[in-house]
Amino acid sequence: TQPSSKGKGKEKEHEHPSHPEGYPPAKKTKLARKSPTHATPAPIPAPAPTPETIARDRVIRLTDASISTGPLPKISVINHVPPSRELYDDTPPGPLPVGGFSIMDDISEGKADKPIRVINDIDTDPPPCDFTWISENIPGEGVVMPEDVMSQGLCGCTCTNVCTSYLKCVCAQEMAEALKLAHVMMPYTSKGILKLAPTSAIYECNRLCSCSSKCPNRVIQRGSNCSLEIFKIRNKGWGVRALKKIKQGAFVSEYTGEIVSEAEAEDRGEKYDADKCSYLFDLDFARDAELGGEYNVLDAYKYGNVSRFYNHSCNPNLMVYCFWIEHLDLKFPRIGFFARRDILVGEELCFDYKYDSQLDGGVTRDRAFIHCHCGKDNCRKVLYSSKSK
Repeated sequence: TQPSSKGKGKEKEHEHPSHPEGYPPAKKTKLARKSPTHATPAPIPAPAPTPETIARDRVIRLTDASISTGPLPKISVINHVPPSRELYDDTPPGPLPVGGFSIMDDISEGKADKPIRVINDIDTDPPPCDFTWISENIPGEGVVMPEDVMSQGLCGCTCTNVCTSYLKCVCAQEMAEALKLAHVMMPYTSKGILKLAPTSAIYECNRLCSCSSKCPNRVIQRGSNCSLEIFKIRNKGWGVRALKKIKQGAFVSEYTGEIVSEAEAEDRGEKYDADKCSYLFDLDFARDAELGGEYNVLDAYKYGNVSRFYNHSCNPNLMVYCFWIEHLDLKFPRIGFFARRDILVGEELCFDYKYDSQLDGGVTRDRAFIHCHCGKDNCRKVLYSSKSK
């Protein structure tokens, strides 16, 4: 989804310490006379630029009242240093625009584990502030959230300080029983790296447990340690990339949104399909577990976090896991993203939407294909099909 562009902020120039082309030269100062017996020391070479310093070292302030109806976000515009193509591998050949580089310091306004800035050097669209940032899921109309842990049959472990023995940890035993594992095991390593197979579920220690907040089985609860950035991509809209390397198996983020019924999601989905966008995520773990019945759906259109900006890839670098902490209601799983492999600095974060492309029927009068732009060698070419209006 791309927000509308309502107006340009007034740009204000500041001198840059390196005096790039177009800026007045530095004012000459009179130097003290040096002894002829001492040679002038060679200048120390500047450190190589990184994705963080490239953006940080070229900031000009701007506030634009058209971006948000709430409190004005902190925004900057960067226009005196041409964008570096090394940071934008998804852009097609050709020169990048100069003077259109915009930045928002933290789209979460302090609600995320770390500040998440927004950068756009593709067009004049402002930061995508057309949603409310939430750190936890909220219930939609008619949705009753799970009751307190005491009435859900959830037990707390009696481990001292941290859970190190999977034979004694009740949480690990419950997970093994739910997943029908042959052997009881902890879901993470001592360094918080996930070691469960894909499609597995995670049961972390809860508030009834006696272990501390440093327990290896409380990874998601401690939040993400990843440095992320939202940026604009041609043909794909907004996306998310890593500002620091993310190790394989590391927790990246939770997918948050409004929990709605399956029927409500169907109605909303028709509107989203017409706009060629969707933020719906099926919470169908109970159905996959052959328990039957209707399932709930997470909708991040109006409420969400950084995960709502993850794009699809046919060869993704993120894995999706269901997890539970304070209850065991299979109709209300929470969704977590973990690194499928090592993710490099500047690499876009993507997961496989796994939509049914319905290629067998071909394109008909009432269907319109949404093409995939992931660019991977194994690209399926079609992301999904939607009803044309």
